[in-house]
Amino acid sequence: KDLSSSIQKDMSVAATRGRIFDKNGVLLAYNDLAYEGMERAKEELGVDYDYAEPKEVTDFETILRAMSDSNEYEVIIGVGFDSVDALASVAPDYPDQKYASIDSSLVGDNIVSYSCKEQEGSFLVGALAAYMKQDAATYGLEDNHKYGFVGALENDIINHFAAGYRAGIHMKAYKDNADVAIQYVGGDNPFGDTTTAKEIATTQKGKGYDIIFHAAGGSGLGVFAAAQESDFIAIGANSNQNIIDPDHIVASMLKRVDVAAYDIVKAALIQGGREDLIGFDEHCLIPPRKMGKNYHPAQKHSVEKKNAIKTDKFKTDRFKTEKSKTEKSKIERAKADRFKTDRVSGKEEGRGKAKKKTIRNVHKKKKRG
Repeated sequence: KDLSSSIQKDMSVAATRGRIFDKNGVLLAYNDLAYEGMERAKEELGVDYDYAEPKEVTDFETILRAMSDSNEYEVIIGVGFDSVDALASVAPDYPDQKYASIDSSLVGDNIVSYSCKEQEGSFLVGALAAYMKQDAATYGLEDNHKYGFVGALENDIINHFAAGYRAGIHMKAYKDNADVAIQYVGGDNPFGDTTTAKEIATTQKGKGYDIIFHAAGGSGLGVFAAAQESDFIAIGANSNQNIIDPDHIVASMLKRVDVAAYDIVKAALIQGGREDLIGFDEHCLIPPRKMGKNYHPAQKHSVEKKNAIKTDKFKTDRFKTEKSKTEKSKIERAKADRFKTDRVSGKEEGRGKAKKKTIRNVHKKKKRG
């Protein structure tokens, strides 16, 4: 449905953190994806929007109430779990205002929320890490099955990342007693503490964990700095972070917050009180191999290796099938030959018995005579 003609008011996004760029102006952060989604909505749907950047979590409620009081916005969107409490507090006070929440399961009569299946994409990067360990020498990895994870803090969303990553590793390396070290940045600034994230990653590398996946927002830059200094493989999250350091960042698990932001504009305009759970099927999580031209050679190698394994398995299964057909034919022919032999032997044996019976009868007649 074309909504551009029906939208008369501005759209507004409340972001949890300021935008994060590297020195080359490359988008790095989760919130930047939401911004891109709103830019797309502006271009394709003809909406206008305001973008607020709270400096502290406590600023959320103040900003949301100011936006709601203005009565200028068709929908107000809170991005990330930091906005959830404020949104839950504000929304009931403005029943005629439409709200949306990204990365939460917050539901109300005037709220639409989107939560993501982070575990799906994380499962794939875990499997990728395990594939690389199977050819450790090629990628300069230690010949062990140790894998690291650095999360921002321990909550449901970050634990989805960790659980999916661990499951992907164990799926591929279930025979190798894989060891997955899971640690969190924590503290007052879990998504922006690059120093602590770097320390955790450096310590993990020192213990032999030389493939490390982060789900720590801006803190992940500390993991990448450690990867460059200590020379280990890192895996990014949310946006394509491979372009920061292609020699050390093997892949990124893309969490398409931009898609969610774009879709949520339309969804919030149409109806409230709904939660959508999005993953691969909804094109909001992208496997590592679909990131584009900026990827580590290990990705291509692993995909080709996986396809080769499938091809070899197909050939093996086909050979087994053909072999079983051949063996079955031999058995059937042998059975048929035995049947013929038994049948002939039976006839011969029958003739012999009949002949003996005839002779006995002749002898009896002679005795009687």
